Order: sequence, then structure tokens, then C-alpha cells
Amino acid sequence: MLTLSSGSLYKFGLNRIFHFAKKLSFEGVEIMVNDIADTRNVSYMRDLSRQYDLPITALCLPKGANRAIFEKVLKMAEELNVPTLVIRSPEWSNLSYWQWLRSELPKLQSLTRVKLCLENSPMGNSVFVPSYAFGNINDFRRFKYMTLDTSHLFTRNLDLMRVYSMLKNNIAHIHFADVRKNKEHIMPGEGVLPLESFLTRLHKDNYKGQICVKLDFRELGYDEEIIEEKLKTVRDFYETYFLGIK
Repeated sequence: MLTLSSGSLYKFGLNRIFHFAKKLSFEGVEIMVNDIADTRNVSYMRDLSRQYDLPITALCLPKGANRAIFEKVLKMAEELNVPTLVIRSPEWSNLSYWQWLRSELPKLQSLTRVKLCLENSPMGNSVFVPSYAFGNINDFRRFKYMTLDTSHLFTRNLDLMRVYSMLKNNIAHIHFADVRKNKEHIMPGEGVLPLESFLTRLHKDNYKGQICVKLDFRELGYDEEIIEEKLKTVRDFYETYFLGIK
């Protein structure tokens, strides 16, 4: 399933984001919850999903989340019948939150049908202490589900194919983008990641989870024609290497 993250177009309203996703034949929309009111209005999001006949396939927690925000967004996901909640790795300084996640997430997963997917973090810029908790990729073995962000792996000098082989039984959701030095979440095929081989491997392994296109907003910009052209390019890339129909 190829879906579109609202973070790729976060300066547009949700209505326009659903419009682009529907027009370019994406199969769902991931909504990144932030300080924009649309992303916190359950009734509005439900209406948009019905209007465009396009499911909300994931909600993504905002940066700087805490336990209260986690619980609120999980409740939103349950009310909207959203199958996936993406949990961004907390900053290391947010000690109480990441320790709570470490101990409670497996228990919380047993209480909800929503897949609670902890996302691997980027390296960050801190020199003396880690920027983010859950920096060790082996941390993810203890959780049932994870979101694999392909771009973040490169910032930690981790090999995409090797990490996938290690954690494929845990991966339920993928943030899909390329990367090159000092530039994350760029168009597939324009960076250094072996995304062609990765998609082919996913297909071979009969991967059933979401492949969510999450690009830096600057990759798409504001021009509607350019946005549509680039999103079509991404979809063609997916169809060529995952579906094998080009």
C-alpha cells in the first residue's frame, strides 16, 4: 500500500493534501498531528476521508510529544479507525516520556487494535550526549511493531538492507524517501539509498504494511504542477520496483 504523509505538504491544508493524494492515486493519507487545528479535529478528518473516499492510514505523533499527547492521539486513532500510530523517538532529554514508552508500550499494544509503531530516529546534532532515545537499532526488537524511516538510517551510517533483514518481522510501516549527505527525505532515486533493491526485496518478502512517502516539504514546494509531476514520479518508482508493472 502506497500512502502519502501530510508532512510532505505540511504547509497546505488537509483538504488540498487529500486532493493531491487522490488525484495521484495514493491509497491513503498519513496525518502528522501538529499545531494546525485540522490535524486535531476528528470530525473534520473523518469528513475528508469520506469526501475523497480515501482512508487515513496512520496518525503520526508530533515532535516533542509526551505521555498526555500520546494518549490523546491514540484515542483519535481509535475513534477514526486508523490502523497505525507512528511514535517518533523522544529526545533523550525527555527522560520520563521515553522511559514510560520503553516500559509501557508492549502493555499498551495488548490493549488496542492500533499498531503502535516506534520510528527509528535520525542521528541528531548533539556532540556529547545522544539527541534521541532508542538510537540503538536493536532496541526495536523488544516492540511488536516499528516504523522504518529509510532516510534516518543513513544519518546513523546503518545499512538499509541489513537493518531490514534484522527487523523485517517488526516492520509494519515505512517512511519512504532517499537521502544524501546533509539532506534527508529527498526524492527516491536522487540519493544514495538502494531503494530499487529495497522495494524489490519487500515485494519478494510479500510485505503487507504501508509504504508512506515522506518527503521534505522543500522537495515538492508550492507549485501544483511540479507537486503533481514529482508525486507521479514517486508513484512510478514504486510501481516499477515494488509492483513490477512498468
